[in-house]
Amino acid sequence: MKLQRTGARGSLGVFLLLLALAIPASATFPGKNGKIAFIGSNGDVFTMNPDGTGVTQLTFFSGNGGATCCVTWSPDGRQLVFGAEPNGAPFISQLWLMNADGSNQHVLLAEDSFFDWFPSFSPDGSQVVFTRCQLPAFHCAINRIDVNGNVLTLTALTPFDPNPDVNDFVPVYSPDGKTIAFESFTRGGVIAAIYLMDADGSNIRQLTPGVIEGQTADWSPDGTQIIFNDNCCDVPPAQVATIHPDGSALTLLTNPRNAFDINPSWSPQQNAIVFERDNTSFTASQIVVITANGSGQNLAQQSLGSKNFFVTPKERFIGKKRAGKGRQTSILNSGFFPRWGPLPQ
Repeated sequence: MKLQRTGARGSLGVFLLLLALAIPASATFPGKNGKIAFIGSNGDVFTMNPDGTGVTQLTFFSGNGGATCCVTWSPDGRQLVFGAEPNGAPFISQLWLMNADGSNQHVLLAEDSFFDWFPSFSPDGSQVVFTRCQLPAFHCAINRIDVNGNVLTLTALTPFDPNPDVNDFVPVYSPDGKTIAFESFTRGGVIAAIYLMDADGSNIRQLTPGVIEGQTADWSPDGTQIIFNDNCCDVPPAQVATIHPDGSALTLLTNPRNAFDINPSWSPQQNAIVFERDNTSFTASQIVVITANGSGQNLAQQSLGSKNFFVTPKERFIGKKRAGKGRQTSILNSGFFPRWGPLPQ
């Protein structure tokens, strides 16, 4: 299996090293544009306003040597689900839930013989679909569980393939709940691509061309487009692109020079996109917001604790449906895996 270039983030150690296998994706549910959740450089979950202000740390696992990954929003914007290595123990990942303000943090699913991560809510908020990896082989497939964590509801949507090189990651429901997008490595001999399947795991079909090595799918709030990044496993650049669920209208939105644009997420109003931009060595990253047609790229967040946030005028990407011209600001920043949530209902 050919892996993502790297997911290691220095002090985060083994847990983020395992992110090399895949990158998180999630559905963006329709609503008014709310906060952006992301993983900070210390490995904890943070949220911020769409203009980069109001950065707030929600989890504190890093104090015990732990870390988190792949945080996503509930459809009503009131909860967050995420993977967590709570105590820094290697090869442990549990599913956790918490309220949008960081309160009521609790385990959703924890089983010692499995590595569970990359969770995403169903459109009705009753279920979580996620990646489950067998240990010690680290062979991964797609599972689903009720949001109450009842293991009796645990359902395998894709089986662990007889070929250990075939691994499925980061499932995400379509807004109507009928289809799940996910990324798979080495399925049918394709290095990496985004696939679709029916909500019960049947009718698996390839969506993105194998040659572009697509991953990190996110459905648009109206279900008419899927955003992703290409070039998962090769030399830079990686670009953000959109495609229709029938495989038509493949469109590139970014074209960075010597950088990786990854982890794109729609805004709930579908008028903007947030994504992570990494340098070629993955030693520096920034979170970028662009208009939905890619016409303007604007920095959303500078380094944690900085008093010098670059704030793009709100009409460029927050409250308007028309695209703005925008501008791109290139400075070194910090923040990974941004997911845009709706205002709490």
